[in-house]
Amino acid sequence: MKLVNKKGFTLAEVLLTVGIIGVVAAITMPSLMSGWQNKAYSTMARRFYSLYNQAIETMIKDDMALNINESRTARIAVNSQDGFWPKYFHLIENCEQNYDNCFASTGYKTGNNAQPGTKVSSIISGMPNNNSYYAFVLVSGESVASPLIANGNSIIVDLNGKKGPNTLGKDFWIMNIDVNGDIGNDDAASCAGNDFVSGCFAKLKKENWTIK
Repeated sequence: MKLVNKKGFTLAEVLLTVGIIGVVAAITMPSLMSGWQNKAYSTMARRFYSLYNQAIETMIKDDMALNINESRTARIAVNSQDGFWPKYFHLIENCEQNYDNCFASTGYKTGNNAQPGTKVSSIISGMPNNNSYYAFVLVSGESVASPLIANGNSIIVDLNGKKGPNTLGKDFWIMNIDVNGDIGNDDAASCAGNDFVSGCFAKLKKENWTIK
């Protein structure tokens, strides 16, 4: 009988191969994880946009109005029982004007070079009509704050509540309202540099809901 000499891998070769795989994984995994997270945030943004638009359409229909300017509900303080958020969304928390109770206590990163830690209360203080904002947590998981649903006002949204990364343009957005009640129809070009306050949701819609 002729014996066949079968050669296997040496321990050194196996260790070298495992080492190479580990290096490649260390290089590629952060990019893969970031891409997956951005896709998840994009999906959450699109879901909120859909739920919000459905509520706006229902409100206008219920009030037999042509737009939000003619809507009775849109003129009611949003924290009242007949206001927009309590009437058309299921709420699990109403923080009234204690905004930071509904949002991340650690604050938010609000620009490319900004340090994290900006509280929602500080953001609202710089907004028009800042004394008419109220904050809520929706049963679907979002934290929201807004004044009346009116042309020129803004809605602040954390898509995953108090969870991280708490970064504007990722899980945290400031959405401007137009005359029809729609959000994200402002100037996408203004979403640049350190100014993420205006235009970024418009940019997200324009780029087919892709977060980079």
